Amino acid sequence: MRKNAWDAVLNLLRDLKVAHPSRFRNKVFLCYGDFRQIPPVMPKAGRDQVVRNTVRCSSSWPAFDHVRLQQVYRQGDDAEYAAFLDRVGDGSEPAADIPGAERGSIFLPHCKVIHEESEALGFCFPNLNDPRQCAESKVLAATNSLVDVYNSKVLHTLVHTYRSHSLWRYSSDSIDVDPHGHIDPHMSADFMHMQQPPGVPPHQMQLVVGALYELMRNFSAPDRLMNHTPVVLTEVHDHHVVVESLEGAAFLLPRICFRWVIASGATTMTRRQYPLRPAYAATYNGCQGTTLRRVVFDARRSPFSHGHLYVALSRVRHRDHIRVLVPPDQVHECGLASTKNIVWPELLLQDAGATAATGPRVLGKRKVLRKPAGAKRRK
Repeated sequence: MRKNAWDAVLNLLRDLKVAHPSRFRNKVFLCYGDFRQIPPVMPKAGRDQVVRNTVRCSSSWPAFDHVRLQQVYRQGDDAEYAAFLDRVGDGSEPAADIPGAERGSIFLPHCKVIHEESEALGFCFPNLNDPRQCAESKVLAATNSLVDVYNSKVLHTLVHTYRSHSLWRYSSDSIDVDPHGHIDPHMSADFMHMQQPPGVPPHQMQLVVGALYELMRNFSAPDRLMNHTPVVLTEVHDHHVVVESLEGAAFLLPRICFRWVIASGATTMTRRQYPLRPAYAATYNGCQGTTLRRVVFDARRSPFSHGHLYVALSRVRHRDHIRVLVPPDQVHECGLASTKNIVWPELLLQDAGATAATGPRVLGKRKVLRKPAGAKRRK
């Protein structure tokens, strides 16, 4: 969580306590999370700037007691693999002694290796024409471009092997605000169509009936139609599509507007497109918080930020449910694959330089923060 969002929540609770003292007196504020996971994404920001914008650097941080949960639930049936994940997340897994390897590389002794993308898709999606079963598995990759490659391969297989009905829909793109004339008024439409910022659907979208997609915006909390929610595309019409949740409820989705800035923030562009993207592959950030039945970790492109490797390896319950995709020359004489593990010690809970004066009480795996009941209101 970003520091400003954290502080906004605490300030709201303080205001409620002042406005309604009888209702909000002596209340305990309890929250949980995992500092081994990926920090908030900040485009074009360096390591120091990212760290300064986490809750660890909030002025309210020393007012909390820090404890750790004792029981491991996700990997409860594979204690050895859970211990390995703890070492990966803490950065204590010994570095691999490999000539010419990237600094910080480690071996992956508990993960079986595959070499081809076809093997990866076959392992993750043995029944590709069953979208609800596919929703329990994912291919994890470092970049959006790699994710798009996997999703395109799956849609191509559905169309040409399973004969699924496929349609193409194209967005309407426009320049909204250009007060300083940074954009050429005769700029071609091709330039706008080529823009593909994160979190925005492409200009050219392939819609395959019966395929698995995920939403790209929040629509309805009561209906559980939120961002990243998996849905099955059932119908495609001229001005809307029909999707089904995994529970079987049907919903109509129109095209909506996505806005973002270009030209160094001086100009705003709008794309009107269906808020859908294929959900067979995801980046490490996109899979946080999920438990998956099968995972393929594409290690051809090494993790490049704190928590990437820990998140990718910890989505499954057992070591037999994950495969590592690497080229043959990345498998060493010992038969193990290796990849880079990046851990920023200043973000971890046991970092003594950023904890409260009393120090954290280390009890187990994750962290829980509890606001002391008698803590004074910060002015």
